[in-house]
Amino acid sequence: MDDTNATARHALTAKATLDLVTTRTLIEALALIGIEWSPVSFNQMMRTSGEGLYTWVIDRGNERIDPLDRPVIYIGIGTSKSGGLYGRLRIESDLIYESAANAHGRAMFRLQGSAHGGPVGQIAGADISSIEETIRSSRFKGREPAIQQLRAWLAASSPTVVQKAERLCIRAAIHIGDTPPPVNSQFAGAWGNYEPEDWGGWAVAQRLADSRSDQ
Repeated sequence: MDDTNATARHALTAKATLDLVTTRTLIEALALIGIEWSPVSFNQMMRTSGEGLYTWVIDRGNERIDPLDRPVIYIGIGTSKSGGLYGRLRIESDLIYESAANAHGRAMFRLQGSAHGGPVGQIAGADISSIEETIRSSRFKGREPAIQQLRAWLAASSPTVVQKAERLCIRAAIHIGDTPPPVNSQFAGAWGNYEPEDWGGWAVAQRLADSRSDQ
């Protein structure tokens, strides 16, 4: 058999079905840890320089599904450095075309991605005792120090609340779905870690899973 011809007959890609987190799930996950977020579509956003959290979702094949319930392929933030939430998404939108030289532009073109985002804020006096109890009752070592670390991290002024929200969402997405949003790289490392955002992300994933199993 001609090896060259045999190789040519192999497909370059293979289809896979993945369960990915949704934007609506991330809204609920953040609320469990005391952060509120009410995303809207890019076209509905105020054209200001305010900071915010956003997701890109896969629209291809999902036209009949509410955008908030479509699979998330990227999680990001818009800060003052990038012109805020609207400015950041305007830049990213301009990068989407068939021959884009970056993964974001190519992926969003092929998957017909759309963006949804909004400002985030910490809920004053939020009760996160259920998150703390989930960590406390886990099988992991260092549970009590982890709870204290998570409390301190959430209360600290740095990172900012929008940066905390981004990290929590990415880590929660890892524990909720089959994989983190595929276009993400920062904060989406494959290996486990003991950073406060991963403790928080893991705990909210457990709480959400438990709430579904009780139904």
